[in-house]
Amino acid sequence: MRPYFNKWQDHFCNYFPASVTGINATDCATYHGNKNGPMSVSPVVPGPDTDIAKDFLAAGNQFGIKVVPDPFNPTYQALGTYMYAQHSLANRANPNDINSTRTRESTYTGYLTSAVRSRPNLDLVFGAEGRELIFNTDLQAFPGVARLLGVSIAAGSKPKAIGVKYYLPGDEIRVVFARKHMVLCGGVEGTIKFLQHNGIGPADLLNSLNITVRANNPYIGQRITAHAAVAMSFKTKIPIPINPSNSGKSVVMQISSPTNNGFPDIEVEMYLGGVVNSFDFALTGTDSSYFTDYSPTGLYPYISVFVEVVDPVNRGSINVTSDRFEDPSQVEYGWSKGFDYGTSADYNKTMYGFKKMREAFLGNNTFSNKYIVQEHQPGTQANAAAQFNSDLFYSAYNQHSIYHTNGGVSLGKATNSAGLLNGVTGLSVCDNSVLPYSPNGNPSSTMFALCEYIADKIKTY
Repeated sequence: MRPYFNKWQDHFCNYFPASVTGINATDCATYHGNKNGPMSVSPVVPGPDTDIAKDFLAAGNQFGIKVVPDPFNPTYQALGTYMYAQHSLANRANPNDINSTRTRESTYTGYLTSAVRSRPNLDLVFGAEGRELIFNTDLQAFPGVARLLGVSIAAGSKPKAIGVKYYLPGDEIRVVFARKHMVLCGGVEGTIKFLQHNGIGPADLLNSLNITVRANNPYIGQRITAHAAVAMSFKTKIPIPINPSNSGKSVVMQISSPTNNGFPDIEVEMYLGGVVNSFDFALTGTDSSYFTDYSPTGLYPYISVFVEVVDPVNRGSINVTSDRFEDPSQVEYGWSKGFDYGTSADYNKTMYGFKKMREAFLGNNTFSNKYIVQEHQPGTQANAAAQFNSDLFYSAYNQHSIYHTNGGVSLGKATNSAGLLNGVTGLSVCDNSVLPYSPNGNPSSTMFALCEYIADKIKTY
């Protein structure tokens, strides 16, 4: 996959010398794309941008977390545990000026440039909702349309997706046909919902809901995985300045627990910001520490860290609940519940992350001695039993998804090795639903690489 990782990148190591990036020319050329990639990768300005973040990185060796200059370099996986100044998918107004204004990158700004949008063979329709697939067999009553499209409607053949019916505001309905191939990119929940409602999924589920089965694909919606996170927070001796352009995030850590599978299975994101302990409105099931924001003066005496299990053992599912497209799907992450939670592998991974953060923020090192007063949440207790109960109930109550859901249309199971759906022809899937395993970080870059790969395969159909 490395060529496809390189293909989408417009990496800052191509613009600045190694003295600035810490990435030598050989590693830049090997692990990163040149200036022609559609998506920009840039560091924090100029990385890290606060004294407290610099001091944390400088103290890393004292609490056993080494600093690396380039998180995308696979050779650092061998370290097991490491940290780096935050790198982001962000455009700079001037790529050659590391201090220039950044804007958040997206697939729209990266891939749909003004030149691409002006292509005569591209139509972009906004505010549309695709609901219904059209299969070749649906044209048996319309042989003239089938002939016009060059579609075979021979009985007994594998269903072929040839078009889609979509809805516009005001209940306007339109239909579009594909002469060769279609690609579905609806996100994990959206793609699974669309496929199941159109009869592609587990036959037992679809039959129970009176949805006509077009293809019995038992893997659709199954074995999804989600990164779970629990926030810790630490009170500091001094107010901390917040840089709004970076949302306060300065340092990311990759940690290998004792039960890792050969690569880091915990990610920790360090935020410089305040902790909200209460709200003036009802907000149940939400981790209050997640709401960090900067004050009008840009100062808060807290640091928050989010301990995220990025290689979870448990798997879940997404299943439609009726034959009505408007009804929600049932989303189940598969996380352990009740008495099983405290003994689960994923909980033990979370607690290992807690342990490493306490070593960093409460241990005897130059950073903690200079900045930290105490652990604010979940807080330290007098003895091991009390600490276990405190951590257990706090993490169980505050565990939340960080929107890194993957799977459900897993490559090689629900699809072939190139994203082509099993059971039908003419339809490929390209989004995070095809990732069979969670990347050990934000999944965006892996998704870009995989979709570049799938796009190359589609060209051969």
